[in-house]
Amino acid sequence: MKPFLFAISLGAGFLASASACAEWQYSAGGGLRYVRMTESDNGGRQLVREHGWLPGLSLNATHRRDAWSIGVSGEIYGADLNYDGRLQNGVSFWTDTATTQGRIATELSRKLTENTSVLGGLEYDEWHRHVLGRGTVAGVNERYSSWRLRAGVATTAIRMSAASFTFKGMMIFARPERLRVHFENQLYDDARFSTKPAIGLRLGMTAFPRALPNLSFGLDLDWMRIRRSDDGTLYKDGIPTGTVAQPEHQRSALGFHADYRF
Repeated sequence: MKPFLFAISLGAGFLASASACAEWQYSAGGGLRYVRMTESDNGGRQLVREHGWLPGLSLNATHRRDAWSIGVSGEIYGADLNYDGRLQNGVSFWTDTATTQGRIATELSRKLTENTSVLGGLEYDEWHRHVLGRGTVAGVNERYSSWRLRAGVATTAIRMSAASFTFKGMMIFARPERLRVHFENQLYDDARFSTKPAIGLRLGMTAFPRALPNLSFGLDLDWMRIRRSDDGTLYKDGIPTGTVAQPEHQRSALGFHADYRF
């Protein structure tokens, strides 16, 4: 919680010192994101692949003061994904995964030139997976949560008579994901453990049409690889029955979104 409290304190101090020239800008939007998640064993063989489209909504508030600005944002995406995996005995298994991905973030930026800014921020990411059971195979509920630092640069590199285009690139530094697993039909007791720290990449492009000054349209790409977790003890009615681990997995997303500025 310390990074979150630091971000709140930073934002409150910045807003308190804002002069009369400062201004708020709000936006709300919707989007569609194609997401893909793969899990692999120690030899690199793919164990699970989830993929599909997630619709979502986002909100954003930005406060500006001279060359500085601070933003707070939130987003949530959710739908069913296709699940293509294998059971412990190696038999192929197909089902759906009810998926929700949410994120809240704060970001501080400073202009270096009229067109270029450096960015830094903190975000909290939460990911819910409900792998639906089918036939005699029980389902499983998983919740991942992690804090992340992000840093990068944004630049308005193209200005045309019809629109301007801003490009953003950021590195993401994630703390270990905290994972909670609930087995349906009380197959095992709930399990809790952590994955490993991770590094990711986020790229984005936003178009600002001059004929529609309150609208913007964006395209973004997200990628992160998380290494295999350490083994955790698996219990049944409080009695150890084995081990459980989260395999190495990769998360990627290609998103399209439109935002309206108030």
